[in-house]
Amino acid sequence: MTAPTQTETLLTGEDLLALGDIGPCELVEGRLVKMSPTRLVHGKYESTKFASARRCTSSSPPKSSAS
Repeated sequence: MTAPTQTETLLTGEDLLALGDIGPCELVEGRLVKMSPTRLVHGKYESTKFASARRCTSSSPPKSSAS
């Protein structure tokens, strides 16, 4: 006897969007992967990195000197 096989339905980005707010998860090769929520330390780290990147991208480029 063989065990019955299950078919897996792969999701698209549109499918994931249609699910609404289902908590932290990501789509990996069509499969929904649940993620655990981040902790305070991780949130602070991400916030610091985002602020640093924002400063770098929003600053004006150096003015060129005309001779």
